[in-house]
Amino acid sequence: MGVLNSNDGLIQGISCLATLRRHDDARSFIRGLMQTTINLRPDLTTGEPRIEIHGQANAIHDTVVAHLCDELNPAETHHPGTKRSLRDQLLKRGSRVSSTR
Repeated sequence: MGVLNSNDGLIQGISCLATLRRHDDARSFIRGLMQTTINLRPDLTTGEPRIEIHGQANAIHDTVVAHLCDELNPAETHHPGTKRSLRDQLLKRGSRVSSTR
């Protein structure tokens, strides 16, 4: 049930974006995002865990992921068992798009 509620919260959060206004589009995006490959690496300067999310199938979805990162990073969610904040970052082919503050 927690996963369902989380998905509904994500869908509401991204449905306000002009690119994914339809509920079905947002749901499909979240389904794809949950299957996306990530890297979990420490930031070498701060030691904080960094979640690197690989680029999506198209630029619109990359924009939505960057928006989600911008929303999630200020929440300072801690890595389980530590006091270190997780930092989300979108990786694009050939370059990094930083979505951290």
